[in-house]
Amino acid sequence: MLNDERLLGLGLNVHSKVLELGCGIGMMTSLLKQTVNQGEIHAIDISAASIEFGKAKFGAANITFSTQDITTFETQLNTPDFITLIDVLEHIPLELHASLFKRISQVMGLN
Repeated sequence: MLNDERLLGLGLNVHSKVLELGCGIGMMTSLLKQTVNQGEIHAIDISAASIEFGKAKFGAANITFSTQDITTFETQLNTPDFITLIDVLEHIPLELHASLFKRISQVMGLN
């Protein structure tokens, strides 16, 4: 099980749909997949090398890895249950925060 009681407490379960923005090499993805084994995970990072590593090390049938800029990302997940940005926001230039959060709200069906 995921060793993060906060996500579990918020309802993360085997069927959850998770959008992971800024997944890096997939460390959080590997933790998420321990719980989300029947749902879907879409892990996005700007680094192609990190994405390739994540695919090779943590790939699974229910995980999609893609190389994208998280301020303009595309995803097939419709209204994900969770969106994570772990250790990411501080790497996004301040002037791009508004577009990032606008894109997140669109994916969540709030905009």
